[in-house]
Amino acid sequence: MAERGQVVGFEDGVVRVEVEDGAWLRQLLSMRRQLAAELSRISGVTVSEIHFEKKGNYKR
Repeated sequence: MAERGQVVGFEDGVVRVEVEDGAWLRQLLSMRRQLAAELSRISGVTVSEIHFEKKGNYKR
């Protein structure tokens, strides 16, 4: 998954991830809760949500 997406931000417990294409976006959206829980466990930081954006659509 790391090859298909990149973390582009983190604020107030929300991780923002830019995803390579629509197929991966749909796949990661279906796993959103599990990924947030795993990120929280690994990092020791509370991750309340993950927002996914298709590459090129993210506004910085």
